[in-house]
Amino acid sequence: MSTTMPEPRPVLDAVDRAILGNPDPLAPLREVLAARWPAVRRRFPRHRGPCADCAFRRGTEASLDPQVWKDLERCFRESIPFHCHHGMRGDQPSRLCVGWSVVVAETTGVPT
Repeated sequence: MSTTMPEPRPVLDAVDRAILGNPDPLAPLREVLAARWPAVRRRFPRHRGPCADCAFRRGTEASLDPQVWKDLERCFRESIPFHCHHGMRGDQPSRLCVGWSVVVAETTGVPT
């Protein structure tokens, strides 16, 4: 009986490390964003990029919040959009998190 190896899961593996207590669990996701952002910027030069306090920016309150890690984990595992907290209209989100969008597009090959 042959056993096949599962496909790599860079985003979910990073989220799994967060659950295991990694002091900087979003670092692998930030690396994906940093590597991919120049190409995104060339394609969409007027795009404002991740907000100053984005969960995908090192040291922000959101990047250090275990609840945000859980929310990200759920979004990645269940293919649920992760929204920017700045894009609220009333109590409803109106725009996707740029960091999340770039990471999902890069790790899955599916444009967001």
